Amino acid sequence: MRITRSAAPSWKHHYLIMIGVKPEAQGKGVGKALMQHLFQTIKDDHESQGIALDTEKEENVGLYRKLGFTLREQTKIDDVPVYCMVYQKNH
Repeated sequence: MRITRSAAPSWKHHYLIMIGVKPEAQGKGVGKALMQHLFQTIKDDHESQGIALDTEKEENVGLYRKLGFTLREQTKIDDVPVYCMVYQKNH
């Protein structure tokens, strides 16, 4: 955790620990709806400047980029790739 926290932004932000959608519900907008709820949460929180998250799946990087996230750092923990991403409000 210390490794990925070093890639987190210095500004106040929410940290997305985990999000998941059952396989039978994937591709139906469920994940996007969950993320839209999180975007509304940070919009309403005047102290938060955005969202940080880590993903181990390279295919998720493109999904998060479509939602406005940028790749801040790519690293490995015990040979597992970790992609540290951020979304900044008023992006």
